Amino acid sequence: MKLSFLFALLISLASCQAAKDKSFEKGPEKKLAHHGIIKGNKGQIVEICPELTKGQSISFTFNSNLPVTFNFHYHLDNETVYPVTERNLSEFNYRYKAEQDNVYCFMWESLLDNTKTKYQYSLIN
Repeated sequence: MKLSFLFALLISLASCQAAKDKSFEKGPEKKLAHHGIIKGNKGQIVEICPELTKGQSISFTFNSNLPVTFNFHYHLDNETVYPVTERNLSEFNYRYKAEQDNVYCFMWESLLDNTKTKYQYSLIN
């Protein structure tokens, strides 16, 4: 039941995400901005995984009405690399420059019921 709910939530987020993506230019950098709201109950996990190319940066922020466990990670061969792993966060700002082409994931776990997290990230070429 939990797994099917998570799958349905991810499908819903993906469809909402597609409608919210915006491209814009600012100076010499081209940015692609994404934003959304994640609602969850205790123990629910949500992951958002953009693909970055080597040298591309990602700027990321979120704020939540309740604390969450959060990590930013990617997979390298058979290893999971965690540049960021935090517990009990209500807000966070981060910028990362990709060292290689890969899929990079933001992952939240709700620690309490009725958690609402607003996030935004920009891919910067």
